Amino acid sequence: MQCDAFPGIEIDTLCQLWPIGQIESAYHHTTKLMVDSSAKVRGLDVHAAVRETFLVGESVIREINADPLLPDEMINAKLRGEMISQMKLYNELGRSVWQQFHANLQA
Repeated sequence: MQCDAFPGIEIDTLCQLWPIGQIESAYHHTTKLMVDSSAKVRGLDVHAAVRETFLVGESVIREINADPLLPDEMINAKLRGEMISQMKLYNELGRSVWQQFHANLQA
């Protein structure tokens, strides 16, 4: 949806309907959380890594589900894109950790 789809309503008025600063801050925080956790997981044993990826992954999913997906004219879409890109990388890391965990259970 484009912001110009609301004739007679200024973009500033629409932006007041959402806590834009808080949403963008959450994008930044969530991205940093995944970056920091990725570095941390590499030094953990498999059980601690499973726990870490589960807790961080759950938090990230909650954040993404709560995102109002505002149009680019209203929000820093670059920050949102960075968060989504990092989530995809973190998902791959999490899958790898969980595969190791399951392999250890079967051994």
